[in-house]
Amino acid sequence: MHAAKRLPVVTVCPLLGKSGMTSLLLAGDVMLGRGVSQAMQRMHPDEPWGDLLPLFQSADFRLINLESPITGTTKPSPFRKLDHFRAEPIPALLALRSARINACSLGNNHILDYESPGLLDTVQYLENERIKYAGAGTDMKKARAPAFVDLGPGRGKIAVLSLTDQDPIAPVHESEPGVNYFPIDLDASSLAWLDRSIDESREKGASLVILSLHWGSTMTERPPSAFQRFAHAAIERGVDVIHGHGAHIFQGVEVFRGKPIFYDCGDLIDDYGVNPVLRNDWSFLFMLDFDENRLRNLKLVPVQLGYGRARLAREPERELIMNRMISLSREFGTNLQPQGEFLVLRSAAAKAA
Repeated sequence: MHAAKRLPVVTVCPLLGKSGMTSLLLAGDVMLGRGVSQAMQRMHPDEPWGDLLPLFQSADFRLINLESPITGTTKPSPFRKLDHFRAEPIPALLALRSARINACSLGNNHILDYESPGLLDTVQYLENERIKYAGAGTDMKKARAPAFVDLGPGRGKIAVLSLTDQDPIAPVHESEPGVNYFPIDLDASSLAWLDRSIDESREKGASLVILSLHWGSTMTERPPSAFQRFAHAAIERGVDVIHGHGAHIFQGVEVFRGKPIFYDCGDLIDDYGVNPVLRNDWSFLFMLDFDENRLRNLKLVPVQLGYGRARLAREPERELIMNRMISLSREFGTNLQPQGEFLVLRSAAAKAA
């Protein structure tokens, strides 16, 4: 493993949410490897986020799926796959710092692209930056454990759970680095892990529990019914937010028992080719206000992706992006409405069953 260089530490105090509420910002896949890694070496750390950056900096808590290891090692995994992603450490870490990322989901199919050394580098770099992570770790106990973000005195903690149903590469021993893999179904093993993780989160003082899922097939507009059943079961067991990703395009939003389910948040930073029909260069930021563990406001910010960078969507694409999300969410009984440049769901907590 390459020695993880420590960047200078910058302490960022969480911002007080409006009216005593806690504001969360969730985004989908952030892929900082391959062409993005090359481009970022010529960028200022703010540039990948474009004019989205003030939104990141205004939130109390920011969560992404980190879709690439951050490592200096150059030996990829021998497993056959279309792409191996690797982010150069300094530009990647400076970019994460710029957006004030609090937590990363590592439970995905690319975090082991550079095998154990790449994963070990990644978690060391994140720890140096005081960025919490879940879904992968230096051993399987840590890979399955919740991550906790303390928002400061009187603001409580947020717990992040993370798993993937993609690329089940199991370590030979539980003591080895690995990823938290479970099939997405209602079998005893996945539900037992979920129950234990929720219990641990509450026992350690988490007021909000987020389940981050890298699941399903790529380029699919709708989740399978099994995913909806699993998401409902997770909320019934005590999860407050479902943070889905992996399809590379956004899917509809559901509010179940007053809790938001983002079946897929799409991509945010990548270098991928654009499908002219499914438009994987269209996405959203998902912004939530919670009063303790009750959802009070939900705002979806339309985003357009360029090569290695993102920006607020502009017309005429903005209206098309919003209309697609309105239509997909309506299939779940969710009534999203345009409010200027955003989509909103007012009084979401009133939808609780």
